[in-house]
Amino acid sequence: MSSTSTAPGGDRPLGRSLRRRVEAAAGLVVAVGLLLIGWQAVHLQYGELVMPSLRETASAMARMAQDGTLASAALRTGLHALAGFLLAAALGLALGLSAGAMRICEVVLRPVATILLGVPAIAWVVLALLWFGSTPATPVLIVTLTAVSIPFLAALEGSHTVDPQLVEMARAYRAGRFGVLRDVVVPHVAGHLAPALAAAFGLSWKVAVMAEVLGAGAGIGEGLALARVNLDTATAMAWIVLTVALLLAVNGLVMRPLTGRFGHWRPPR
Repeated sequence: MSSTSTAPGGDRPLGRSLRRRVEAAAGLVVAVGLLLIGWQAVHLQYGELVMPSLRETASAMARMAQDGTLASAALRTGLHALAGFLLAAALGLALGLSAGAMRICEVVLRPVATILLGVPAIAWVVLALLWFGSTPATPVLIVTLTAVSIPFLAALEGSHTVDPQLVEMARAYRAGRFGVLRDVVVPHVAGHLAPALAAAFGLSWKVAVMAEVLGAGAGIGEGLALARVNLDTATAMAWIVLTVALLLAVNGLVMRPLTGRFGHWRPPR
């Protein structure tokens, strides 16, 4: 009998999973180290206006943290990104499952999703500002319109790849339409949806910041816009570092475990 441990719900050895996590962490450390070295090299070559030093950027970030600006802006941007992402995920999942179940819905909705995916995010920012002005809901709407196509297409693709034999077996056991959806379709679609949600959240975060830069709400983007007006490169870089750090934290603590949790439902490639 083999003594190799396996992860719960899967056949992958725990040792291999741990090794991959260590490799990912080491890769992140090396990548960040190289970026910091390149950052300082650019500063030494071109000066403070083009690229502030690491110390100047850290000082700007510490100053904003002390006066509460950093936390307040991060919270506002996070709320904009999260609200828009949740709306996009819920709407995309519902429409994707509907399109997968009904051909007429797919015929109508797939071109719409393609069009939405092709519209540049900055165009949605301009249109939303013209339609609604700078209100708290504007960046949420922009994020939703930009990201909704990703979960929709993932849910649609997942619906199309459900094994028909599993559906027939569920019906043979007298599972109703809701039972087939709950026990067969949704678990299978989850394997396609989890990585799509991770990508959609990354897009949502970037679009929320961009919308704020262009005046569609207060938050990190507003801080970036003010730094540009004041030609304060150190503060601008501090905001950028905060944006990337928060995105990496959410991706590592929430999105990556979510993708792994539903990974065993993903069809083999």
